[in-house]
Amino acid sequence: MAVEARPEMVGKRFLCVSGEEPPELAEIGRWRWRAGVIRAVSHRSNEDRDLTVYVEFDDLEWDKREWVKVYEDFQIFLLEHQLVWAKRKDSAQPQGTKSKPIQWPALVSTPSLTTTACGELFACCFGTAVNWPFCPTCDIHAVTFGAAPWVLDVTLDALCLLLDGIPRSVLKDWRKVKKLKQTGESFLQDDSCSEIGPNLQKCRECRVVRSRKGEEPAHSPVFCRFYHFRRLSYSKNGVIRIDGFSSPDQYDDEAISLWVPDMYEDSELDLETSKYILSYIGDKFCQLVKTENNAASWIKKDAKMAWKRAVRGVREMCDACEATLFNIHWVCQKCGFVVCLDCYKAKERKSSKDKELYAWLKCVKGQPHDHKHLMPTQIIPGTVLTDLVNTMHVLREKYGIKAHCTCVGKHNSLLTKLPSTNGVSQVWREDSFTCVQLPIAYLIQLYSSVRPSALHLRQGGNSTGKSGRSMPNILDDIIASVARGDRKKPGAGEPTRSHADIPHTWLYERRLLWLKDHRNANNWKLFRECWRQGQPVLVSGVHKKLNSNLWKAESFNQEFADHQGDLLNCKDGVVSNSGIKEFWDGFEDLTNGDTVVYRLKDWPSGEEFMALMPSRYDDLMKNLPLPEYSDPEGNLNLASHLPTFFVRPDLGPRLCCAYGVAASQEQDFGTANLHLEVSDIMSVLVYVGVAKGNGVLSKTGWDLDENLKKRLKDSSETPGALWHIYGSKDVEKIKEFLYKVAKEQGVEVPPEQDPIREPGWYLNRKLRQRLLEEQGVQGWTVVQFLGDSILIPAGALHQVQNLHSCVQVINDFVSPEHVVHSFHLTQELRSSKEDINYEDKLQVKNIFYHCVKNAVGTLKRCCAEELDEENS
Repeated sequence: MAVEARPEMVGKRFLCVSGEEPPELAEIGRWRWRAGVIRAVSHRSNEDRDLTVYVEFDDLEWDKREWVKVYEDFQIFLLEHQLVWAKRKDSAQPQGTKSKPIQWPALVSTPSLTTTACGELFACCFGTAVNWPFCPTCDIHAVTFGAAPWVLDVTLDALCLLLDGIPRSVLKDWRKVKKLKQTGESFLQDDSCSEIGPNLQKCRECRVVRSRKGEEPAHSPVFCRFYHFRRLSYSKNGVIRIDGFSSPDQYDDEAISLWVPDMYEDSELDLETSKYILSYIGDKFCQLVKTENNAASWIKKDAKMAWKRAVRGVREMCDACEATLFNIHWVCQKCGFVVCLDCYKAKERKSSKDKELYAWLKCVKGQPHDHKHLMPTQIIPGTVLTDLVNTMHVLREKYGIKAHCTCVGKHNSLLTKLPSTNGVSQVWREDSFTCVQLPIAYLIQLYSSVRPSALHLRQGGNSTGKSGRSMPNILDDIIASVARGDRKKPGAGEPTRSHADIPHTWLYERRLLWLKDHRNANNWKLFRECWRQGQPVLVSGVHKKLNSNLWKAESFNQEFADHQGDLLNCKDGVVSNSGIKEFWDGFEDLTNGDTVVYRLKDWPSGEEFMALMPSRYDDLMKNLPLPEYSDPEGNLNLASHLPTFFVRPDLGPRLCCAYGVAASQEQDFGTANLHLEVSDIMSVLVYVGVAKGNGVLSKTGWDLDENLKKRLKDSSETPGALWHIYGSKDVEKIKEFLYKVAKEQGVEVPPEQDPIREPGWYLNRKLRQRLLEEQGVQGWTVVQFLGDSILIPAGALHQVQNLHSCVQVINDFVSPEHVVHSFHLTQELRSSKEDINYEDKLQVKNIFYHCVKNAVGTLKRCCAEELDEENS
């Protein structure tokens, strides 16, 4: 289990009071209030459990942003919920002022990301007083002092809980405790084991905290393995005891809302986009559910399934392989140790290879974990997963969305035959779903469950119930519309048109698309035609809209001269830790005689990029080509469909800076060797520096398209990097070729070692020619000029050779066309211990689920609207 940053805080305004000691209320007029905007949030590590925020204070210059620790640096920290204009009540007027309503800006604020301990929001404002009601259920008091803001009188420990977005435990409310003792009913553990009582069986996290002498317990209960999972109750003697674990049917509205399709969600996902996404991921989602059902069949008949409620900002991970958990997994009831279904099955196989790859942690007192004694647990509540896949199948039938899974046609036949008993239609399925019972009420709900207008009584219709709804007629409409094939069938594929409205050129005999206007709103039409065939795409002109001053080498040097980084010698692969300044000093000046080609390794990336370079981040996001796909919130970037409640995968952007090979006499090596990514990537060349003292650049053997040769002769174009890209379909042939070359060079490569994952290969001109002649593998050779973006599908091999010193920004995304391939790649990488975190990077199973959920929600809404029109 890992706790991650919550992106909701980024961009929020806040009020804070700092000081070494808790402030005295009597001295409120002297408090030093500060205000500002949060730029990034991070839990640095599991060991250092401090919530740190990267802030921009209003009273400092923009470049004075800094990391601060909320738990240590501030006594009071109020976070914006929303900004509103509030009418000031007469009773709230300071003495001596005229009594009249005044419009003024107020900050509706909460010390957490959701609600406070009692579920209320706090209202405060900058520089004046507002009416703030006291809440009797919290140990929090409203205080007024002239024109000062409202503040909290609360202990630092309690404030830490609120800042983490965690309501106070029921055990800290004497009224609730009294009732629980009287009734003896079970309740959900909502605090860490360490805080509840000394006699309570503690999870592995809480035991570790307690074993650290002289240290305080973790600030946040979410580190506890049994938080919102284990159930407790009071004995007759008033002692807290363990009362089992939550079951899948013990969810509430809040818990289930994360997982069910929302017909009324204010989403930009339209009908056609929903159908397009389902056409690519529907079959894989169906297969995923079958895998879950198969895992459920491993459970013994007398074993009960437990339910682990999702916790905001927590990524549940397997303790053996560190993969993100999707749904079914197994848990130790004593210590909270968890394993995914793959590791559980591997333990059953008792394979020596599996044991070597993923060692299991010990339990209490060093005892080994026996997989037979672990408790089966699911994350998705109730029968939501099965309901969703059944709904998806029916809607795919209705809307004619292409499908090739074994369930095709069965849902349609179900709806055309509806002999039922007691309102339940039974269908025996041949696949792993076994018998599915779909109530007639379920079919009604599928199309119009919460749309009363869709069930309004028609004139002259059948008799109605108390609600005035005509059940038989609407059911007949649903059945008939599907049975008669009343659906929209998309074409097999949009025919290739001239697309005169999209400035573009075809390279390499129509094997590579070059889009010349990165801001053209119709680029996606041409892009999609090439993208679904696994072809890379080139887009030019981004630099024309970027703020060029932000991306110059001297700008980086001035701002980050005091930072440290890893410098990779691109020729020999040796990494040395050095100052960032040393790298940037030589970026455009090689007159000191040093001809080593350095790459600044992984600096900065993801959250750190946004934190250190917010202006550059904003500049890039405003100008991304094909934002439908590449933008973190683009509808066709499937990672965007993960709710912000969960931890989204870190897809960048990340900075990639390296010198050019023109600095070296030998120019037969790369600045990024042959490799692949499990996600789609976009590389944007934002700056090119032609260094003083550069040698002569060799252009022999580039084998370029004629249009690229013309660009090289254009004095207005600045070449930066040379790319060689190979389609994912050729990966196995390339592996075979590399094994052969390695053997020729006297290097014995073990069969289990994958040469693609060893970043030591750069295919020079001779090897590329041999690859074509011996394996028939033809790739793409692309020169990346200043302002060019190169988009590469997941799994496509590529290598880069910087011609001159380049600053590139890499932005990952997850497209519908290649997400299934991403899934297969992550599964393959489980066999390599070094790459066990690849699954963690993308969380592909979670992406499948929430994309299907959102698409189904849109289709249900459209279906209900169609019924509305028919009935009007």
